[in-house]
Amino acid sequence: MTLLILKLFISIAILCFLYFLYGRKTKAKPRYKAKVISPSQNNKPQASRNLQIKLLRLLHNDRHTAKRLIALAKARNPDKSIDWWVEKVIFDLERDRGRY
Repeated sequence: MTLLILKLFISIAILCFLYFLYGRKTKAKPRYKAKVISPSQNNKPQASRNLQIKLLRLLHNDRHTAKRLIALAKARNPDKSIDWWVEKVIFDLERDRGRY
């Protein structure tokens, strides 16, 4: 009986050793990896930082909506600058909310 328990214990120990030896080689990938882009790598024109902050405040930091609204302004006025598009979106939001 003790020999059977000893064999079972050794078998479990060997299986645990093999699991930790081979099973843990692949690390779990992080769910989100922050993407860091330096200004020199970013070729897209960006609005001024103050305008970006103001727009995101008006939209409660909803970047997807901000990009969508800027894309609409760009489609309607393709000859204008990025700062103009962001100012237009800000003006339209404030107008629709009753400020103007």
